[in-house]
Parts: sequence; C-alpha cells; structure tokens
Amino acid sequence: MTIWTRWPEAAHLLASCAADPRPVLAVRTNTDATIAATAKRGFPVFLGPCIPAEAARKFRIYKEALHARGCDEDTTAGLLAKSVITKHVIVGETEEAAWACAERMAGKNPMMNRSNDSRSLREMASVDLTSVEHQNDPNRKNPEHVQAWMVCGTPDSVLQQLQGLSGLGIPHLNTRFTVGSYNP
Repeated sequence: MTIWTRWPEAAHLLASCAADPRPVLAVRTNTDATIAATAKRGFPVFLGPCIPAEAARKFRIYKEALHARGCDEDTTAGLLAKSVITKHVIVGETEEAAWACAERMAGKNPMMNRSNDSRSLREMASVDLTSVEHQNDPNRKNPEHVQAWMVCGTPDSVLQQLQGLSGLGIPHLNTRFTVGSYNP
C-alpha cells in the first residue's frame, strides 16, 4: 500500500474493467514523470483528457517504462489493457444533432473562455493543432480542450474516432456520457 502514502491524491480504484473483473488500482496522472514512475511500480495508469497524439505519446512513455522495469509482453499487455484515457462521448442521429447536443452540454464549460471566440465546438474539433495559425491564436486553449475531451458525431463517425484512438496505441477508453447541459 505504499502508493497511498506516496500519491494519495492520484490513486484510484476502478470497480472493474473488461480486462479483469476484479477491482483495479491505478494512478491518475497526465505528467510524464509520474507515468514512468507508475509503470516502474507496476500499476496501470489513468490519463485524464488529453489530445489523442499527446495521449499516444504518454502511453509510449508508459510502455517504455514497463519494458525498462523488465515486464514481459504479456504483463505489459495486461497493464495496458487496464490503463485508460477519459473522453466525453456524444452521439446523435446526425453530425449536426450531435454537435448541437455538445453545444448545449459543454458550450458554456468554464474551462473554456469563449468571450472572444465565436467558433462552434465542431469548428474547434477540426482545428489543426500543429499549425502556425493555431500556435498564434490567442484562443488556442479552446480547440485543445475540445479535442482533449470530446468524441462527437453519429454512431459511425464516433466508431471511426474511437478506432482512430486505438490505431494511435491508446489501449482503453474511459467514456463519460454526459446528460443535460451545463448551466452556470
């Protein structure tokens, strides 16, 4: 139980997961150093929301640290199967309906400052975060927030987005299905 004294705010107990019906003790973090330390201790890692490319990079750090610890492929695969990233999933009959729902549910989220940003969440979701224009955008945190948190669209497009996460090496997804809108 050393983990409770070292990282009391980071230890999480997940009731169960598809990989193992027993409760899973994991460490919640998005910092590279803690991800590596978590792997060295042999615990799964729960990433909070982050941009898919960044999540993939963080899982590579985790996997490399597991290998440096001496974990074989089966142990590594087992720990990766219990590790997750968190995303809100919003599904609609059409893309327009899904994004309209996203606007009602998350459009006024206090983690985004939209006072000078007239883009829709859908527009923010399609911003190229690697572009020079984005890097110079004073509202760049808004599309980063949307892309870190949301998977939105029709059942087919949501499935494609989720398969894209898997293709990046993101092993498991903790989904949040939010009901209702944020009303400050």
